[in-house]
Amino acid sequence: LRIDAGYHAFEKHISEEYSHENLAFWRAVQQYRTLQKVEHRKIRAKNIMQNFIYETADTQINIMARHRNQIETDFKNNQFNPELFDDAQEEIYELMRKDSFSRFKDSGPFKEFLAKINSK
Repeated sequence: LRIDAGYHAFEKHISEEYSHENLAFWRAVQQYRTLQKVEHRKIRAKNIMQNFIYETADTQINIMARHRNQIETDFKNNQFNPELFDDAQEEIYELMRKDSFSRFKDSGPFKEFLAKINSK
């Protein structure tokens, strides 16, 4: 996920698995965490909540209720610290690592990615 070409290859694979929301959430949290100003984190957190956390989200991620509840509580209490989504992000990362990534290593996009980096 740290190499752009690898990220995009994994993104292609995960889209084919219909679990793109997990990767999109992971990346959104990575970006959220880099924001220095609380006002900016508040705006980005609202976007993450609407897109991934709330039960009404079109691209809701599947996380444990305790993580969802804690995020919602902190959000309602205006606690927009950089670690707001850490537990949920770790849960999603582990899900992708154990599930989607293991299948990705046997996929065409992964083989294309390897060929691309080996040709350089």
